[in-house]
Amino acid sequence: MGCDYIVSRFDEKKLNLLYKASFMSQGSICLCPLFLPLTILPVAIKEQVPLIVSGFSSGQRGKDYVFTMPDISAAKQEFHKVSQLSREALAIFLGDYVPDQNEDILNEITKYQREALTNIEKMDFFPAMFPLSEYAGWNSFEELYDILGEHLNWKRPTEAFARTSCRVEHIKGYTDHLKNDNGMRKEISHYIRKGMVPREKGVAELSLLCLNGEKPSNLDDFLNLIGITETEFDSLIYKPMSQKLLDLIYNIENWLLGRTRL
Repeated sequence: MGCDYIVSRFDEKKLNLLYKASFMSQGSICLCPLFLPLTILPVAIKEQVPLIVSGFSSGQRGKDYVFTMPDISAAKQEFHKVSQLSREALAIFLGDYVPDQNEDILNEITKYQREALTNIEKMDFFPAMFPLSEYAGWNSFEELYDILGEHLNWKRPTEAFARTSCRVEHIKGYTDHLKNDNGMRKEISHYIRKGMVPREKGVAELSLLCLNGEKPSNLDDFLNLIGITETEFDSLIYKPMSQKLLDLIYNIENWLLGRTRL
C-alpha cells in the first residue's frame, strides 16, 4: 500500500458523547469488539488487503479455535449481519442520554462500515483475519513488537501517537472488577497456566489494569473526557449491562475470532 499505517478517525465530540452515553446507560465504556468491524475490516475491504493479522491472543481465541480461509460469498453476507449487530449494539450503548443526536452519532461511528458494505458489492473479495498468536507466542508487548518488526517489518508509530494502547483500559479493568466480569482475569490466568508469563508478572498485570479493585490513577482524565464527577462515576459504575447488548457483543466477537458463523 506504500504507507506505514492508516488512521481511522471519528468526530471527537461525537465519540466522546458515545463514551459518556455508554457509561451513563451501561456503566461501561468498552467498545473494542465493535471497532474491528467498524474500522479495520472496512479499511482492508477498501484497499483490498487480503490478510489482517490481528492481535488476538491464545487466551482470547480459546482452545477450540481453528483458522480457516473465509468463503467470500458467505463472508459478505455475514459482514452485512455484523454491521446490523454493530449498529444495534451502539444504539443500546447510546441509550437515551442524547436521543436527539443518536442518529448523527450512529452515522458518524458507522461511516467506514457503511462504505465497506457498498464496496464489497463491487468486488469478489473479502479479507481473512489471522491471529498472530496462531503463528507465534509472546510474553510481553515488547516481545510482540519485536516479532512484528522481525516478521512483518512493522514499526511502532511512536512519533505519530503519544500512546497506542486504549485510553480507557484501566477504567474497563476497574469496572470489570466491580461487575465481577472475569474475562481479562481468565485470560491472564491462561497465560500463567500455559507458562507464557511468570505468575508474578500476571499478578502485576492484574494490578496494572486495575483488576485488583484499586481506582485507576488516570480516573480524573477519564472523568474530564466524558464530563462527569467522581460521585456520578461511583453511582453509575454498578449499573448492570443490558443482556441483549452482551449477547450482541458476544456474537460479534465470536465471529471475529472465527468461532462461529452468523
